[in-house]
Order: sequence, then structure tokens, then C-alpha cells
Amino acid sequence: MRRISSILKPISIGLCIVFVACGGNEPQQPLPKKKRKDQANKESMVEINKRVTEAEALQIDKYVQRHGLKVITTATGLRYDIYKKAPGNPPMPKKNQVVLIHFTSYLLDGKEIYSSLKGKPVEVVIDRDNVESGVHEGLKYMHVGDKAKFILPSHLAHGIVGDNDKIPPLTPVVYNIELLSIQ
Repeated sequence: MRRISSILKPISIGLCIVFVACGGNEPQQPLPKKKRKDQANKESMVEINKRVTEAEALQIDKYVQRHGLKVITTATGLRYDIYKKAPGNPPMPKKNQVVLIHFTSYLLDGKEIYSSLKGKPVEVVIDRDNVESGVHEGLKYMHVGDKAKFILPSHLAHGIVGDNDKIPPLTPVVYNIELLSIQ
């Protein structure tokens, strides 16, 4: 207390300045055991996700190089190549529009998964139907009449569970898509 009073003596009456510091020399309280465990689990999951994402990116890079593709990579990680452009300036789909497409999907090893080429074209409502988010994103870069190849990392395809049929968990998927029309 002497220290504070000696500092305040020269200050005129009626004026008082107080300095408070946070986190000085006081020891910090450790996190409770449950919070430490939750934090450790979160950090572990972030690290696992980072490794999976990096491994997938390397697989996709090799696929792109092997096939000589000139892809554009979006902020989400979708890679796409519009390899046949429609003449003129046809329309592009927007959110909530119904589009008609033909598609064939593959694993990176070339194994065909699904295809609409043997049947009718597929209708998709942009950003609404139960179709991989990477397909919705890619369709919005196309014009009617374009043909494109989309390479979806697993987080834009079927994620950590796969499709419980032909697509394993944590698997990138390749789509060849032709945008036939906007309804």
C-alpha cells in the first residue's frame, strides 16, 4: 500500500488514476479435466482432418496430372474442367432452377460408379436436391450445352460415410457432366 500512496501523493486532490493489469504474475488456473479432454479431442480431430484433406489433395493432383487436365480449383476444393464449351453465350443455372443433366461418376481409379447415359437424363434443383454439394457448385459454372469434369474431394461428395453402396468413406469422386437444359 505504501507504493500506491507514494505514487498518488504528487497527484492533485480530486484526480485519481488507477492502472490495472490483467494476467500479471498470478498463476493461471488449469482447465478442468473434462475441458482439457474435450480440447485435446478437438485438436486431435482437426489434425486428423488436416491429414485426410492433404492425402486426398495429393491423390487428386496425381489424377489431374495423369489425365492432363486443366482444372480450376475453387475455394471449397472442387476442381473442374469445362472441356467442351457450348457455342454462343447460353444461360447458366442459378439457385433453385431445375436443370437436366447426363452424368457418369467414377472413383479416381477409373471404376464407374453411376451413370445416367443408359437411361433418362437426371433433373436436379440447384442447391436444393439431395445431390453432392460439389455437383451443385460445379453446375453453376456451366452453360447449357457445356460438358465438364468435376473432381470432388470427399467433403464435397459423400464424406466420412460414403454412400453405403459403391462409394467408400472418405473417397474423392469424379463426374463427367453434360448440362442439357434449364427448365
